[in-house]
Amino acid sequence: MMTDASVPVKHQAHQWSLFLHGAEHIFPPLNAVQTLANVVLSVLVYRASGSTDAAAAKFPKLLLAALCNIATTAFVLSYMGPLNNRMRAIGAELAKDEKGSEAEKKYRKMQKKWTQGNNLRAVLMIGAPIAGMWALLSRA
Repeated sequence: MMTDASVPVKHQAHQWSLFLHGAEHIFPPLNAVQTLANVVLSVLVYRASGSTDAAAAKFPKLLLAALCNIATTAFVLSYMGPLNNRMRAIGAELAKDEKGSEAEKKYRKMQKKWTQGNNLRAVLMIGAPIAGMWALLSRA
């Protein structure tokens, strides 16, 4: 419904606003815990990498996991956050204006940008635990 062109954009903007509000309470803490865990694991394994070959082999993979989390944070703060704020502002404009064809066009365009950005954020955020599991489950 949130991207279906047959649904009036005014209703989509309202649903999108509720979605973004809920997501703000879920994803930042999840990313913070994930980042902290991967950074701590990376530091611990780095410290042990001089004494064991297994730790030395696991360190680059754990570092990749931590970097995925850090990249997620940077991407969200620099791109997704401002885009979310613009979408909210245009959504509020659409709620006031019944016709709003110009605002509707802007909103539809931003929905596409948001979807692309969200896909990239998801790849980064999912890539981190995959790299972490790869490191922890690898034999060497």
